Amino acid sequence: MDRVQPLVGRSREVEHLANVLTADQRTLVVSGDAGVGKTTLLSQLCRDASGLGWRVLRSSCVEAEQPYPYAGLHQLLLALEEHVGGLNEHQRAAVDVAVGRDAGEPAAVLALGTALLDLLAAAGSRTPCLVAIDDASAAVVAFVARRLSGRPAALVCAVRTGEPSTLDTTGFATLQPANTLAGSLCFMALTLAAVCVHAAFVAHVGGPLTMLGLLACAAVVTSALALRRRAVNSSLRGGRETALGHAH
Repeated sequence: MDRVQPLVGRSREVEHLANVLTADQRTLVVSGDAGVGKTTLLSQLCRDASGLGWRVLRSSCVEAEQPYPYAGLHQLLLALEEHVGGLNEHQRAAVDVAVGRDAGEPAAVLALGTALLDLLAAAGSRTPCLVAIDDASAAVVAFVARRLSGRPAALVCAVRTGEPSTLDTTGFATLQPANTLAGSLCFMALTLAAVCVHAAFVAHVGGPLTMLGLLACAAVVTSALALRRRAVNSSLRGGRETALGHAH
């Protein structure tokens, strides 16, 4: 098996995500534009959870499925199929419609939401469950997320910013990943500037890098690292402020 390489420049964001596995915070929304790294962060969290003995329930909702009422839920419900027999008749009927076993009107959020909560509780009696949903949009997801406190489960979902969705994330703790591509390009540009400073000193002094040139290069690289760190801190601070607002 190939060894999984650690995420470069994402350590603080990965640590922030892992709080759902070790702290009281059981729900987190990872929001950002397409391509910013939401799926990559969710994948890392799933690997970390598996390593800690959690059962990982991963689901993704492709863009074409997002208008559907059960977007992002079908895979989760099928993964918990073994516990459906323990639901009451009303909840089983809701699950049957959601997974396509029975035809009928879309189940109410209350019926399907309580069914999913009971399924997670049943599965969690054996081992805690991490629910990770990529591009979540179903209203049931928000219903479940608000009721996980004290249950052997955690939920992390990724959502795209600026796109219509039925998923109401108001009050949820939020992580906005830093744009590592922009940060990397900035770092490369400033590092190149440091190389140019080096070359200029060599050309004018006619010898190896002087102490003044060394200090100039160090200052340029330090500035690059500070800019990258500031971007990451900004994303984490946004998540903490959202969480505090929810607590109040």
